Amino acid sequence: HYFIQSNLRMTLTPSPSTFNLQTLVPEGDKVKKSNNSLYFILKLIILCSVWYCSSAVNSIMLKKCLTAFPYPLTLTVVQFMGCALFCFPLLKYMNIGGSLVISRGLLITGILPLSLGKVSAVFFATVSIGNIPVSYSNTIKASLPIFSVLFSRVILHQRHSLHIYFSLLVIISGVVISSFTEVLFDLAGFITAILSTMSTALLSVYAKKSMIDNNMHYLLMLYYVSVSSLVFILPLWIFQEATRSPVSIEEIRGLNWEKFTGVMGGMSNFLPTLLTIAVSNFSQNVAAFGFLSLVTPVSYSVANCMKRVFTIITSLIILQNP
Repeated sequence: HYFIQSNLRMTLTPSPSTFNLQTLVPEGDKVKKSNNSLYFILKLIILCSVWYCSSAVNSIMLKKCLTAFPYPLTLTVVQFMGCALFCFPLLKYMNIGGSLVISRGLLITGILPLSLGKVSAVFFATVSIGNIPVSYSNTIKASLPIFSVLFSRVILHQRHSLHIYFSLLVIISGVVISSFTEVLFDLAGFITAILSTMSTALLSVYAKKSMIDNNMHYLLMLYYVSVSSLVFILPLWIFQEATRSPVSIEEIRGLNWEKFTGVMGGMSNFLPTLLTIAVSNFSQNVAAFGFLSLVTPVSYSVANCMKRVFTIITSLIILQNP
């Protein structure tokens, strides 16, 4: 009897050489894990597609509008206001954030620094697009991984391999070469594009840290940042542009609308253009924050570089820059 039990135990028990952990994983769990991976990849693809397309539309519309309406702060206010207005009903529909009230500590340590970074990034980007071609502005912004690696090392204490640092040298070389060969080079446009890139990198790293530390949904963070950014920039807008912006129909008609042709038409399409800028800015922010919530800041910066390539190609085709 003892001999038979011993043989049964040896037969039913796998030997160490043939034992595989996969035998402990039910087939249903394997399928579920595979489906989760496919869903994650599909989600990234959809977010990237929305992000890339809306960013290209936003950059092109800003460039077309600034040629006849040279008020970058006003357009920055339009973008922040649209983002806040569109975010609110979306949060209510998705039942995110409850009463949308946050603590003073989170406001000071989490939201306000992000708002300052967002104001800097959007304003400097708008100014740079007004001074240099969209294609060149996005070429400069392709240096985002350089600052992302630097800030993620300082803020998130992330270490990177040596080949990543060598790859950054290629990016630096590309930006330098394109600057020397750019036909429509402008120093103010170049500096503001660099400042916008630095602000975007710092914003992405700090936003990722804030998402992790505070367990905050990215749409809720986008709403708080948009509202706070609007509060920050309104006094500057009132002081700098509101008093000298065209406020009457006659003054608006006096602007250089001859340049405002091609894709959007003339003055009759001015308000639809502002709406397009607001909607495209909102779409790219939702997609960008959603993408950032799923990946690391460095991966986000790499995807941002690919977005720049898409925007450059699109702007060259539509705006036909030299």
